[in-house]
Amino acid sequence: MRPFLLFLALLVTGSTTALGEINVGLTLESLADTCPYIGIYSLASVSYSSPYLPHVEASLVKKLRGEPPEKVTFSYASLAGLPKVTKPEKGDRFMVFFRNAAAKDIRMEEVIGLTKIVRGGQLSLAVEPDFSVVSSGAAIQKIVTDRIASKPVQPLRWREYPDNRFRLEVPHGTPAYGALFAGSSCFLIVPDDLLALSKAHPTK
Repeated sequence: MRPFLLFLALLVTGSTTALGEINVGLTLESLADTCPYIGIYSLASVSYSSPYLPHVEASLVKKLRGEPPEKVTFSYASLAGLPKVTKPEKGDRFMVFFRNAAAKDIRMEEVIGLTKIVRGGQLSLAVEPDFSVVSSGAAIQKIVTDRIASKPVQPLRWREYPDNRFRLEVPHGTPAYGALFAGSSCFLIVPDDLLALSKAHPTK
């Protein structure tokens, strides 16, 4: 999932300060529980700020929750480090999660590819409570639609994280760690009713 970046100052002997990025990701279920607007979008057009940096405009094709915006724009992963098969193409589909930043101010919280599973730019990977990464667009849709049907939404503000966001550290070597790592520790926000799935994979 798209990580929340927190700069953590670590004080060491000699008053030297080291900075590291702590990433906090959200499971699909956490996103479904806290985002009041969710939709599936189809890529309508692509523009490039350089040969390797695509920017996508996509149109709403299916509402999953609430009234998501009709159109969205977002940055795609850099093609410099990706295989050619991941290049964005017209018709590619994405699941987009939104929250309110303020009254009448709806903003993207997360974008996940359904046609091509890609991380980078504003695109995130779909992480599950057992620290796996979902690699099928159909599976991502089923997880989210099932969660929407079973749990009422409890909205958070845009870029708001619960106080317990650091309670579950992502173990090294898991797919989730690879999906979230950006230089330091990784944590995962998991709903209380699914924590047992995470505890089956100890962090130490």
